[in-house]
Amino acid sequence: MPIKIAVISDTHCYEWDEVHPDMRTLVAECDMAIHCGDIVRLPVVEGFLKSAKKGLIVHGNSDPVDLRESLPYTQVIEVEKIKIGITHPAWGGPEFPPSEL
Repeated sequence: MPIKIAVISDTHCYEWDEVHPDMRTLVAECDMAIHCGDIVRLPVVEGFLKSAKKGLIVHGNSDPVDLRESLPYTQVIEVEKIKIGITHPAWGGPEFPPSEL
C-alpha cells in the first residue's frame, strides 16, 4: 500500500499554531511528514513532531544556532525501496553538492 508523505519548508513561524492550518492538517494526516528547514523556533519543531505520525526535520539557513546544533543538515531515508535525500540548500551560497547526501 502506498504511503502519503507531506513535504514542507520555510515555515518561519514562532509557534506551531502560526503555521497555515492546511499545512498543519496535511502534516497530521500523512503517514510521514518532512520539514526541509527554516523552521525557525523550537515550539514549531515540537508542534511538527507531535502532529506528525512520523516526522523528519533538517535545519535551514535561517534556523538559529541552537536548532542547527540539534537538527541534522541532511538526512537520507528509504521509503518503499526508494531513497529520499532531505536538505535545505540556501540560494546565494555555493551550490550544494549532491555527494554530501
